[in-house]
Amino acid sequence: IDMPALTHAKEARTMRTRETQTHTPGPWKAAFPVGNPPFVSSEGAVVVQKVGPFGDEHESQANARLIAAAPEMLEEMREAVGWWHVQSRHFTKIEPGWVPAARTLLARLDGEEG
Repeated sequence: IDMPALTHAKEARTMRTRETQTHTPGPWKAAFPVGNPPFVSSEGAVVVQKVGPFGDEHESQANARLIAAAPEMLEEMREAVGWWHVQSRHFTKIEPGWVPAARTLLARLDGEEG
């Protein structure tokens, strides 16, 4: 593993992400108040999203947990694509199917394509 190149790629991605990020910064947390629909909030107590009620209570809670994990999942996806970009210079040039799919999704999330 080419650690200096991986570190450089990670730093470049982090800078680009901060420049283009337009969503409420994470981490986000799901809350499940008794008698009310779940909601997702940021560390600064900003409500990011009210969830539901859709389906039953368990579905609404699962949706809230998924939404709350979105900033972390986005960062992990950026890390994985960056890792592949750095490491692919050292082994096969055939991309696994997840790489173009992840790039396409990241472009959508960054507003680069519809």
